Amino acid sequence: MAPDKKNKIDDERNPMVVSPEWQAAIDEAIEQAKATGKTKGHHDNIKSYGKHNALEFQSIGVWVPHNVTRDAYIAWHGILESKKFKGDYRTKRNDVLKLLFKAVGAEEALGIACQWKNKFLAPEIKFWTTQEVEAMMRVIRELASKPETLVYAAAGILANRSSPRVSDLVALKWDNFRFGEGILTFRARKNGKRCTAPIDSEFLSIIRAWYEQVKTFEGGSTWVFPKSIVATHGGRKNDSTIISEKTIRKWLNEKIRDSASLPDGSPVQKLSPHHWRHTNAIRILLKTGNYYYVKGLLGDEIRTLERHYTTFVYTRASRKKISDCLAGRPVKKGGQRGDIWPQKQIVDLAQGEFRLNSKKNNLCAQTYEVGNFIGNPDTEGLSDDKPSFYDWQLRHHSANGLGGGFTAGFSGPGEI
Repeated sequence: MAPDKKNKIDDERNPMVVSPEWQAAIDEAIEQAKATGKTKGHHDNIKSYGKHNALEFQSIGVWVPHNVTRDAYIAWHGILESKKFKGDYRTKRNDVLKLLFKAVGAEEALGIACQWKNKFLAPEIKFWTTQEVEAMMRVIRELASKPETLVYAAAGILANRSSPRVSDLVALKWDNFRFGEGILTFRARKNGKRCTAPIDSEFLSIIRAWYEQVKTFEGGSTWVFPKSIVATHGGRKNDSTIISEKTIRKWLNEKIRDSASLPDGSPVQKLSPHHWRHTNAIRILLKTGNYYYVKGLLGDEIRTLERHYTTFVYTRASRKKISDCLAGRPVKKGGQRGDIWPQKQIVDLAQGEFRLNSKKNNLCAQTYEVGNFIGNPDTEGLSDDKPSFYDWQLRHHSANGLGGGFTAGFSGPGEI
């Protein structure tokens, strides 16, 4: 749908140049983000996405943020859809648009943008198989054997082991390495999160060899990949002291990925360097199921990782538990194990919350006359294969040498 004609400015503005009104909104949104402590990556998103949003609205005749109507907003989403942008990316673009409206007080337009909801679809995650990773590692080792190709090996090792975003890979400094500990640690430019990765001794020797070679170049004692190593080829057309993201992507794609082949001679999947992050996340989750390991490596929030990988990772343990549930087999729960009593029963008894009449304890599936039980530890009718609570408490109390009281010998939920 086209926007109302009354909102279309009939002048000679160039639709390929951001109007002063849209630029003012972008600049103010960035200033507000800085004032609230947002990261540089957030500022960059506002600048980049804000420009795209402005040019797209200008293409349909809306040159001022305050003039965005419902019809113009729907038309803008039609542009995003025509470009086949995925849901997550459209959400980011819409979030930045809301920041622009908020920055300049375009309340009516902000209300329109806030009504849009993206129906989240679980993403399709692509990654390299173990065989493909091994094939690329063989190429990396071969590149490391020659001084003239050592730089490609260094880039490949860092992509494989630390899985940084390309923007972080090109900006690595030698100060980020702790050679004595064999780790690489840095803050992600996108969100400021700390990322830490181990570098095995074999590969650490490659990084050390690259340092000895690159430190003779201008900036080489500071940057892992200074612009001086590519001379006038492939560097950014500005005063940057590091190589461009385009250059390192080309290395990882052409020198490593496209040079690798599987034992049967077939090539590895033509995935982008960003897929090292997906590959290593999947490898860790399949082996450990621990999202905190992935968070430490990639620097992403737990909720982000769960949203991307929970629907995908299907381990042997989770498969067995689901199978047991569907087959009606009992699934082991927390509670009493061996002679360990449940925490709730210990606390209730210590606080006198057990009634004097018989009370069914579902966790132990036994009935106790609690008043008699406390006064007479030899009460009959208890199961022979599990000690009475009194005996349990007394034994643990004596063994641990703790003070009196019904909770003596209990070391916390970890025992339960």
